Amino acid sequence: MKRSTGWGSGRLRLLLGIIGLTGTLGFTSWLVSERQQDVGFFDVRLPNYFDGLPLEHYQVETWTVQSNEILGSLLNKFNVPGHQQYTIIEACREAFNVRSIREGQKFYVFKDPGTCQPAWLIYEPNAYRSYRIHLHDPVRVEEIKRPVVQIVQERAGVIESSLWNALIDGKIPSPLIIGLEGALECAVDFHHLQKGDRFRVIYEEDQLEGERIGLGKIQAVEFTQDDSTYYAIYFSKDSIQGYYDLQGRPMRSLFLKAPVKFSRISSHFSHSRLHPVLKVRRPHLGTDFAAPYGTEILATASGTVTAATRKGGNGIFVKIRHNSTYETQYLHMQRIAKGIRPGVHVQQGQVIGYVGSTGLATGPHVCYRFWKNGKQVNPRREKLPEAKPMPGAYLPEYMVYRDQMVKALERIPYNTPPAPVQPAAPQEIVKP
Repeated sequence: MKRSTGWGSGRLRLLLGIIGLTGTLGFTSWLVSERQQDVGFFDVRLPNYFDGLPLEHYQVETWTVQSNEILGSLLNKFNVPGHQQYTIIEACREAFNVRSIREGQKFYVFKDPGTCQPAWLIYEPNAYRSYRIHLHDPVRVEEIKRPVVQIVQERAGVIESSLWNALIDGKIPSPLIIGLEGALECAVDFHHLQKGDRFRVIYEEDQLEGERIGLGKIQAVEFTQDDSTYYAIYFSKDSIQGYYDLQGRPMRSLFLKAPVKFSRISSHFSHSRLHPVLKVRRPHLGTDFAAPYGTEILATASGTVTAATRKGGNGIFVKIRHNSTYETQYLHMQRIAKGIRPGVHVQQGQVIGYVGSTGLATGPHVCYRFWKNGKQVNPRREKLPEAKPMPGAYLPEYMVYRDQMVKALERIPYNTPPAPVQPAAPQEIVKP
């Protein structure tokens, strides 16, 4: 576990008066501030709060959870007396899943300045919520839902060298890459982008005290490549939801184009390839997608797992049957995702494993193999089935919404400083 002392900026936002432990003091202080010039009142300093705890009353340490640490070992490192730990752990179990504590999450230890003993803990599983833990009798755990608001942002970019650089130039958050690829996957091949390609996008952003802490969905995107322009509009009504083109056709086909988001093809499907390990020519009946170790591998279509094991040169792999015609296989995994085993049904886009280099592999990648009627084929040359179209009853409403979003996209200029376009009414956004 890594520790930092003091109270810095960044993740430690100074939340004023959240949970209002001293609401009366805060109200009085504001009255004093408003009137002191006229009547000469003494200056009263309003304390800063973090999740309801006054910072000036405590010494605060920040701890980052390391790999394989659990709540019990953390309490030891926080110097919580052993006779208190059982009660604290049981109280935490009633409030949240203590097994979900994982590497990279934060704990804030509030120590009494006089005794240097911990009095409170704040466990922050994510930026949207935290748990405030009182360590002395009576031990109690309270969930804090932070005042996150959602605004709608608009951005535009032109690709000069890479999509990544276009995002940087347009001050666009890099995680938006995954959303763009997901929205446009049926129309745009993100492995073959060209200089001059351009895009405009409207998306949701979650903010806490003016700082971005997460991204919501992409509402609409326009992508122009050569003389073709593609649109993806997010539409949700009753039981249907997803991205659709201008005619109301789904932007997602039955199969994803790649099992790894925003990867690169390091080796193509071939009937005669020089094997990088064996140094002999042999068929390579798959497509290799290179990505860093641990990158999520996704099921390219819904189906049933038929194999999840390790075998020879394939290394660790998962195989999925999608219907009576199609099967897919994902080789050289670092590990298989939890719960993935033969007989389990998986959804399109579900994480089934993580990129590795097990078996005959020179570096981290996933070898994606595709079967049609029992024969391995190149999926990039196959005409694959399309997803189900939008029911006709929803088309009139969709067309009205589509026109609104297209006009909004067309108003976004290229190469201009970005600005939020639609601050939403303050609302609490809660994410697990």
